[in-house]
Amino acid sequence: LVHIAGCAEEFITLAQKELSQKDKTTWRTKVDRFIANDSWDNTVYKMRRLIYETIAEKKIIQKRKQASPVTEHYMLKGLLPAAS
Repeated sequence: LVHIAGCAEEFITLAQKELSQKDKTTWRTKVDRFIANDSWDNTVYKMRRLIYETIAEKKIIQKRKQASPVTEHYMLKGLLPAAS
């Protein structure tokens, strides 16, 4: 019923595709059937969940990209308490 784009370019491509569709009858029938069996509150809840999951996933990916691998380890003598 809807498209979810992963980036601006994909959004533009999908929007152009949908705007070029002349006959919306089949799509409108599917939408009407979907809406008849669901509530607006539930639809909003599901949309929010998808948005928040996508944001969280992108943050995790971004953190992984920013994290630099440890290449060296140092033990600084005198900074740690002596073992008893």
